[in-house]
Amino acid sequence: MGWEVDSEHPYKYGPGGFCPIELGDRVANRFIVLHKLGYGGFATVWLVRDEKRRHGRYVALKVVSADWSKDAKFESTKVVDPLRGYERDNGSPGLFVLELERVFHTSRNGRHLCQVFLVLGPALASLNTSDFRLYPSFVRTFAQQLAHALDTMHALGVCHGDFTLSNIAIRLAHPLDSLTEEQLDQIFGPPQIQTLEYFFPETPSPAPEYVVVPVDLGRLPSNYLSTRLCIIDFDHAFSTRNAPKQLSHIPYQYLAPENIFTLTNGPPADVWALGCILYELRYPMALFQHLMGSSPLATASRMCEILGNLPREWMAFPFDNDYPVHEPLQRGIEYTTLGDFTERNGFTLDTEVGLIREPQRPVSTSKTASGREWLCLPIPTFWDTATRDEFRARNLKPIGKDDAALFTDLLCKIFDYNHQKRITARQVLAHPWLKETSQKPSNAGSAASSVQNLPVRPKPHQ
Repeated sequence: MGWEVDSEHPYKYGPGGFCPIELGDRVANRFIVLHKLGYGGFATVWLVRDEKRRHGRYVALKVVSADWSKDAKFESTKVVDPLRGYERDNGSPGLFVLELERVFHTSRNGRHLCQVFLVLGPALASLNTSDFRLYPSFVRTFAQQLAHALDTMHALGVCHGDFTLSNIAIRLAHPLDSLTEEQLDQIFGPPQIQTLEYFFPETPSPAPEYVVVPVDLGRLPSNYLSTRLCIIDFDHAFSTRNAPKQLSHIPYQYLAPENIFTLTNGPPADVWALGCILYELRYPMALFQHLMGSSPLATASRMCEILGNLPREWMAFPFDNDYPVHEPLQRGIEYTTLGDFTERNGFTLDTEVGLIREPQRPVSTSKTASGREWLCLPIPTFWDTATRDEFRARNLKPIGKDDAALFTDLLCKIFDYNHQKRITARQVLAHPWLKETSQKPSNAGSAASSVQNLPVRPKPHQ
């Protein structure tokens, strides 16, 4: 059955599945559910009021499905301990947002791990879309912070394993605790819900009476958002000393070629993902997203279109149902290879960079603008072609030749098929394109916090 609501699918609920939560519920006899912040493949995230905290009463609560809670490999303390120590030793600069504590809650679907986190601003994935485009000054500042964060992680012996725009958030300039629940309701608007009686007519149901669409954190007033980024969701993080030999959990368009064909994970794969992110910050479409869909084969095919053919042994590598086959081949199965259908269609990295348009900031921005309107240029939908073209010509300018050349050079060094020759996060940070990044975005006065000096880089992990 189709599901078009921006929420978890109802069939995620059931024995061993998601925890049925409704607005106003009390979780773990402590957290009062106020708004929904997000959802994923194995958890929902909620803005809650913590009744045990005198200070910092609003927190984010990630409630994990019962079956995944049994495994409880989420954010393994041993793996992320170096990051926690780094935050502590550097006066908590806030590069990494780790769980504050964990508790358990029992529902009719099982026992659920609940992770407590700081409340953050919007994820970058929700900002740079077809409807909004990040202003160039923020893009460069964000790029510098991301390269620094990745360099820091790798120096501490940690790989993120799921480094995407969805796992990068903007820090709040100050906590939401000064706002009443009524004021939060005014900012986010009435909750959008979808009832589920059609899916679960039986009583009692394993699901809540309704699911909730996540609030739009981009609606927070601009003075509540800083220009400092933080990395979140370390559920798939691993030690550089013990990299798993498996297909990565990262969305397919971020997969590094060595992971697809040799199941190799490590810092170079994180850097490949960083390159994908840098492009997406400037153009609202994934660089390696193929029109044929989302799969490892589609991603590899798109690599060939843009970067040229992969090594010969990879072009002949067998795929079954668009997935690489790493076990012995079986008789009677017709396998696919990249060489069977991949063609160069005139796409190159140069042409893809040439598609980038820089949004121009209006002469003035309202002091009451939302955080998204401060960070991004809204791109209205025009049914009239002439009006649309006129708006784009006035507000979206092609990037300069020097900028395009430097940016293309950086991406070429990142998207090296040979992961041993690929530049490191530290080398990305030293690249001339990032060296041009200013420490303070233009017109940053309306944002409550400008970029702070980056903390000292840790010594490489021994």
